[in-house]
Amino acid sequence: MKKSSMAILVGLLMLSAFFRFYRLFQLMPFTIDEEYVSQLAWTIKQDFHVIWIGVSAGSTNYYLGPGYVYFTALLYAISQGNPIILGVVSSLLGIVTTFVLFWFTKSISNEKIARAAAFVYAASTYIALYDRRYWPPPLGLMGLLMLWTVTAAHNKSAWFIATAALIGLSLHLHLSLLLFVPFFAYALVVSFRAKKMSLPIMLGMIGAYLVITSPLLVYDLLHNADNLKAPFALLSSQGGTLLPSLNSHAATAMAVLARIWNSSVHVGGFDALLYLFLSLLAITLCIRATKYPGLTMVGVVIMAFLAAFMLYPGRIQEYYLAGMLPFMCIAMGILFLQTPKLVRILMIVAYITVNAISLHNHVEPQSLQTKINLIHQVQAVTKKQPIALTTTEDYRLNGGWHFLFMTERTQVVEGSAQPLFGWIYQQYQPGNQKAKHRIVIEYTDNGFRYRL
Repeated sequence: MKKSSMAILVGLLMLSAFFRFYRLFQLMPFTIDEEYVSQLAWTIKQDFHVIWIGVSAGSTNYYLGPGYVYFTALLYAISQGNPIILGVVSSLLGIVTTFVLFWFTKSISNEKIARAAAFVYAASTYIALYDRRYWPPPLGLMGLLMLWTVTAAHNKSAWFIATAALIGLSLHLHLSLLLFVPFFAYALVVSFRAKKMSLPIMLGMIGAYLVITSPLLVYDLLHNADNLKAPFALLSSQGGTLLPSLNSHAATAMAVLARIWNSSVHVGGFDALLYLFLSLLAITLCIRATKYPGLTMVGVVIMAFLAAFMLYPGRIQEYYLAGMLPFMCIAMGILFLQTPKLVRILMIVAYITVNAISLHNHVEPQSLQTKINLIHQVQAVTKKQPIALTTTEDYRLNGGWHFLFMTERTQVVEGSAQPLFGWIYQQYQPGNQKAKHRIVIEYTDNGFRYRL
């Protein structure tokens, strides 16, 4: 790589670091999702024991593998229980994703498109805010690696072993990553037809997958295959709900396509329609980039994500599209490069300016800093004595408090989190303490407040 190219790449990584570490403590969310994986990890940190499953996958009744929980336990051991490490590691993985996106795009097209894609990813506030979150896990990075190994296997079939390992690892992270399995299957069929597949590679794929998913296999053996049955039970229970889901899911998907350009855009306004048009144009250009078949495949990946998201019959969250975001950046990079030089320069300046302002002005109501500050206010009154903690809103919407109070050395012996996580608390918290104070936390337009 030329020195000038290396300097540009370093500049892009520095830009990515700025967007991910600027005001990290204020903008890192700590919600019930982070609390769930943290609680499980804390049981391992306090008293190491083997677990076979991790967190449940949304409303599917399917349990992911325990890999991410073990990783979280390691992080808490390193930080001595400080949750900020989750945001630091997530942000670092976001920078790594910028790097991997550059090399992946370069491998399927050229360096100019790779730079454009990495720039779009690095300077997108919408994406940077996701990269600060510990949950969902690094879906974009995993998606890039999965598609990269699939494309590399076209020339060297041994890469299929890495793909199989990544698919196994995806079962420890998030089920949305299974969307890459059809691309893997198609590449396998092509390889078999070309007689490039050998027995050692096949055995390597099977072995890598089984080793990584072995905890889930053990769990199913011990629990009457409950985990394997969960997806089928979900599909049978969601019949007749497609049309209402399609309407709401399509609206959410369109909002994501607009916010990639500007995270603070008002959905439904003219500017949102303009951004949506640009995203759809970028996807079209990507699919029609016949000079580079890999770019066409990227366009197909984007369309597959959007179709699966909109057609999914169950409850779904916006972050289920997080694995699509790096690929959208490739499409947007192509759009940038299709414009005349002067227009391109203006677009770049406008893009980075709008996103920098959005990042500076963004307020995260569920931030780690906000919650820690309120906890310290409570402790000034309770003197860190055991408390009963309830929230006026549904704890699933405003969670995270129980674990954070515990890391700040205040024992929560009962409260709103108990019905959800009581079975976890019993593993490492003494059950004979009595609450000395009763704390109620309320979320208002001005943030959180508490009352005794």
